[in-house]
Amino acid sequence: MNSLSAALTYADSRRGLGTVRRRIAELQRRIQERPLILIATLVAVWILWGFGYETVWARLTIEIDGTIAARHEVHASGRRGTAYVVRTSDGGEREYVAGATDASLSRDMPIGTAIVKRKWHLSYLRDGIPIDDFPIYAYAGTFGLALVCLLWAGLQLRQH
Repeated sequence: MNSLSAALTYADSRRGLGTVRRRIAELQRRIQERPLILIATLVAVWILWGFGYETVWARLTIEIDGTIAARHEVHASGRRGTAYVVRTSDGGEREYVAGATDASLSRDMPIGTAIVKRKWHLSYLRDGIPIDDFPIYAYAGTFGLALVCLLWAGLQLRQH
C-alpha cells in the first residue's frame, strides 16, 4: 500500500469520507503508472465524438421531404458544400446544406429532384430511388476499435 492510499484509508476511517475518494485516488495512481490507459481512453472518446456524434448522429437526425427548388455552392474553411432550398409538400421552403462529410447527403443533386430523408434512417430516397451511400461497415469497424480501446483500458484499471 502506498502512502497516498494509506493516508486516504486513515482519513476515511477518521472522518467518514467514504470509498469514492479512495477509488478516485487509486484510479489516478493506476493511470499515472500506465499512461497507455489514458491514451486508449482518449482515443476511444475521440472516435465516439468525431465519428459517432459528429457524423452518424448528424446523419441520423436529418429530416427532409420535398423537391429541390434552388441550389448553390458554398465554401467555408477551405471545404465546399451545396446549399439547397427544398420546397415541402405544404408549399413551405427550408434550406439544407450538404457539407463535405459522410454526415451530409449528396452535394450533386439537380434542381427538381424529389428527396425524402426520414429521421433515424441513414439512407434516403432520391426521385423514389433508395440511396444507401453511408459507409456503415467502415463506421462499425471504427466503433469496434473504440470499444476495444475502452475494454482494454477498463481491464488494465481493474488489474492490480
